[in-house]
Amino acid sequence: MLALVISINGKEILIAGEETCELLQASIFAMRESNADESEYHIDVSGLPEQREHDKHEHLRWRPTPFNVGDEILIRLTDVATADPPLKRYRSDSMVQESPYTDEEIRERQWQMYLSLKKKFEGEGK
Repeated sequence: MLALVISINGKEILIAGEETCELLQASIFAMRESNADESEYHIDVSGLPEQREHDKHEHLRWRPTPFNVGDEILIRLTDVATADPPLKRYRSDSMVQESPYTDEEIRERQWQMYLSLKKKFEGEGK
C-alpha cells in the first residue's frame, strides 16, 4: 500500500497509509504568535479512502506530529506492507457531518482555551 513516512531529525515518527486510500496528504502547520508561548508546530496527515458508496464520503486523519523550530522534516512516499492506523475515521458528506477530532482532542482544545482565557482575565475587575 502507498504510505507517507514522516521522519523528524532522522527518526521515523509516523507511517500513514491504508490499503483503501486513494489520496494521502501531509501539511506542515507552523504558527507563532508574538508571544513565543503561543507557538504551535505540527504535521497533519489525512487521507481519502476509495468511495464505495456514491454519496458517502469518508475521511481519515492520523495523529498530529509535533516538531520544533530547527527540526529537519522528511516526508517520503513509499510502498509498505503495514502502516500506523488512522487516529480518526469520519464522514463528511451531504448526509452526515462528523467531527474530524476525537473526544480527547476536543477536550484538550477546550482546556487550553480555558487556561488562556483564565490567564487573560485573572486580576481584572468586572
